[in-house]
Amino acid sequence: MFGRTRQVDDPELGRCVFRGRRWVCASRDRAGNELLIGLPGDRRAPALAGLSEARALLGQVEAIAASALKYADDDASVQAFIASEGALQLDGFSVTDEPGTFVVEFSVQGWPDAMIDVQFRAGLPCGVSCAD
Repeated sequence: MFGRTRQVDDPELGRCVFRGRRWVCASRDRAGNELLIGLPGDRRAPALAGLSEARALLGQVEAIAASALKYADDDASVQAFIASEGALQLDGFSVTDEPGTFVVEFSVQGWPDAMIDVQFRAGLPCGVSCAD
């Protein structure tokens, strides 16, 4: 097993690969855009609750992304961070072990190293972080 990458193919989420301490799935939204989905779990398999929540979120990713984008657009620190670099682009989302808690992840057009994460709790946006 040493050196072998663990992977699982999920019919809805796509190919999921264990990386570090999380599972990362290469999925697509309804428009065919690639989304990366982070899942909790151990080396053996993604957590079943995380898989279930990720599938549900994927089914409503457009509405969730719109909510996260509005939250980020209304945050002065995000606007100062991205200045005039470009628009936010949806990269994907990460599910946590806590039901209803997840992070929607954006990149910035024209600034490949920038990341904007909008945190959700109980299905509602509640915080934002910026990183370079």
